[in-house]
Amino acid sequence: MDVRQQDQAGLHPTTNITKVEGLQKLVQQLLKFMLSNSGSNRFSPSEGGDVLRALGVSMDPNAKAQIAAVFTEAASRAEQYFLAAQVGRALPPSERLLSFKFSRVSFDADTQQAVAYLRLMTYAGQAISVPLVL
Repeated sequence: MDVRQQDQAGLHPTTNITKVEGLQKLVQQLLKFMLSNSGSNRFSPSEGGDVLRALGVSMDPNAKAQIAAVFTEAASRAEQYFLAAQVGRALPPSERLLSFKFSRVSFDADTQQAVAYLRLMTYAGQAISVPLVL
C-alpha cells in the first residue's frame, strides 16, 4: 500500500474534536482517578486510587482475592472523593455520581488477562458496568 492509499484510508488526525459530556465524562474521570497514584497530582495530593501501584501481583486466578481487595478499596476511595468534590457544584445529573462499587473480576487463563468490573450509578438514574482490562 503506498502513502496515497494510506491517507485515503483515513490515517490522519481528526478535525472533529468535541467536548466529552455526561456519563462518558464521568466514566473517564473515575477511571483516571482509579489508575492514578495518590500524590501524583500536586494540586490534589489525595486524588488517586493507587490501582497500578497496588497491582504488583501476577494476573492469575490465584491472585483473584488480592485484585478484588485492591479494586474494592480503590472504588471506595473514588466514590468518597467524588461525592465530596461534587458538593456545591452545579453538575448535570448525568455527571453527578450517586454510587461507584467494585462488582467482580474475571480471568482468561490462556492470556493471563484479568478484567475488573466496576458498577456506577448517576443522579440521572443511569447505571453502567465498566470493564477495566488489566
